[in-house]
Amino acid sequence: MPIQLADFPRWLRALFAVFLILFFFNALYAFAFFTAIWHLRIDPGVATLMGAIVGLGIVAWQVRAGFTNLIRSQQHREDIETEARRHQHTLDVGREARRTDEERRVLLAALKAEIIGLMDHAQTAMQHSEDQTKRRQEKAKKEKKEKATE
Repeated sequence: MPIQLADFPRWLRALFAVFLILFFFNALYAFAFFTAIWHLRIDPGVATLMGAIVGLGIVAWQVRAGFTNLIRSQQHREDIETEARRHQHTLDVGREARRTDEERRVLLAALKAEIIGLMDHAQTAMQHSEDQTKRRQEKAKKEKKEKATE
């Protein structure tokens, strides 16, 4: 696999970029020097074309850097939103668990109250039944005594 520019350290790539920029300006200076010596004139159309090429190169470089930063920013935002969604899910699960526990406690309290009410009702019914049984037995004894006394 061939070595690419991205494989070099950042400081070396920056030094290379500075070298290329200085070389470009040096070439422009040399071109201007030689045209002045030889009394050559640059056609305005060619000068405009050269300026447009340089300008478009700079704009293209800035656009590439801008899109790189935009993509990096979107990835960072996506990571933050994913983490936020995970955290919100955790909070929702905890809230749902607390709500379920509260509902269970309420239902348990309601069932306990119902059972206590039924037990009280059963004891009252049992007491009433015992009282009725005692009255019947007493009544039966009285009737026996009355029949025996007759």
